[in-house]
Amino acid sequence: MKILFNPDFNFMRCILMFCLLASMAIFLPSAAANAQAANVTTSDYPPYIKGLADKGAQVRYLGKNLGLDSWLTVKSGKVQYVYVTPNQEANIVGILLDKYGNPVSPSGLDNLAQNAPLAGGPLSSGLSANEAMSVARKTSTNAQESTSSKAEMLYQAFENTNYIEIGQADAPLAYALIDPDCPHCHAFMKELLNKNAFEEGLLRMRVIPVGILSGNSLARAAMLLSMPDAGQVLINHINGDENAIPVSEDVTLAGVETNMRLMQDWNLDVTPFLIYRSASDQLKIIRGKPKDINTFLKDLVVN
Repeated sequence: MKILFNPDFNFMRCILMFCLLASMAIFLPSAAANAQAANVTTSDYPPYIKGLADKGAQVRYLGKNLGLDSWLTVKSGKVQYVYVTPNQEANIVGILLDKYGNPVSPSGLDNLAQNAPLAGGPLSSGLSANEAMSVARKTSTNAQESTSSKAEMLYQAFENTNYIEIGQADAPLAYALIDPDCPHCHAFMKELLNKNAFEEGLLRMRVIPVGILSGNSLARAAMLLSMPDAGQVLINHINGDENAIPVSEDVTLAGVETNMRLMQDWNLDVTPFLIYRSASDQLKIIRGKPKDINTFLKDLVVN
């Protein structure tokens, strides 16, 4: 069944972005840095926002929406959108609707997400299982569950996503969360293409499309999963073909929803995000673009 994007897509995007930002609070800088970036000083904060900041919340001014000042606040992992009236006498918390009842995405949200630094920064090589589970955690009812078993659970979760495969069947395997509009993902993919990694059997990559960085990225991720020869389509998109992955008003969302749920369940907060089994048979994670593509490729093992 196909689901219309408007208004349901906008609503879903607001909900998914809201959930993901809860796990992405790490990317928000300090309140002072936020104020400087948005040209808003702390003395200009509305009373409610100032009260949250004084209690340790991270805050970000997102611009105006429908005449209201829009703010993003994060405290103890809890995310709020706050809309403040011009006279600062009232605050609206939650999802803002326009006069037709359609959700309104805060004007600065896409720019904030797209320009956010990678949480933790890019790594030159994969993390060990112990380090990996410090950045990818899923709530477990068994306190004695080993780190290695949690890493295996994460790997299995990646195996159960909806992905597209690029590369030769006997090449070393890695899974990668990729947002079609993510500049770091584009840079990573271009490095692989420049190395002829797929053609020469250096890497077989299962790309898990997600959409968190722009208004159209979720649409492109969903569309990519539905397209024939999706691997080549993604390569064309990375190489600059703006029409390779069209943004349609009519697309099946079920596939990309599964992938987005993976990010939410495991607190995954960056793209690209890679997991693979190394030559020493250890599960490794790379958060962000590998700093050294050669180190990454050499660390892989043929499956």
